[in-house]
Amino acid sequence: MKLLLSLLLLMSSSVFASEIVLVQNGLRSSCKSNFDVFQTLQKGSAYKITNPTIVDAGRTIELTVDLTFLKCVKKGEEFKYVVDADHMSSSYEMPQMDGSSISVTRTDLEKRLIVMNEEVKIISKVNVDENLGVQTITLEIPKPFISRNEFPRANQYGKYTVNVGIQSKTKIVSSTTDFGSTLTMGGMYRVFFDL
Repeated sequence: MKLLLSLLLLMSSSVFASEIVLVQNGLRSSCKSNFDVFQTLQKGSAYKITNPTIVDAGRTIELTVDLTFLKCVKKGEEFKYVVDADHMSSSYEMPQMDGSSISVTRTDLEKRLIVMNEEVKIISKVNVDENLGVQTITLEIPKPFISRNEFPRANQYGKYTVNVGIQSKTKIVSSTTDFGSTLTMGGMYRVFFDL
């Protein structure tokens, strides 16, 4: 059984990499400035998915991945990612036009790892452990729902593909307003494989 250990960002058909870090809104994340520190507080943890393995289980396949939630921090003069064990919430100060600021808290009420096919149908999902910044998750995927690899530039990476990402129900509250909650799903990793 062959599995491409590289993952592809869904939005870019020409980028193959094993170390792409995403923010929950789907954008690639960087950790090079104070703005990047703010972004991981405001938008939620960045995350990466690594070490995918596929097991053929008859009528289903089992996809196992390592999921790591990250936050960008500044230590001394260096910016770097650290594991975010408290990935379900963050608080930050939002500057206002008059020079003051308001406190904002972002809380993920639910967070799950999902698998989608090329028809943009959720074909598997599992809740993530809200207390672990690093976790190994196995998803069971019905074989009839996996997609054939129809990307001409990626044919050598496997006959099948699924997309893996984070979906969360997030509540935003400031010191003056409850903005309610919203269901978000950002960019996804594409996993290629053969059976």
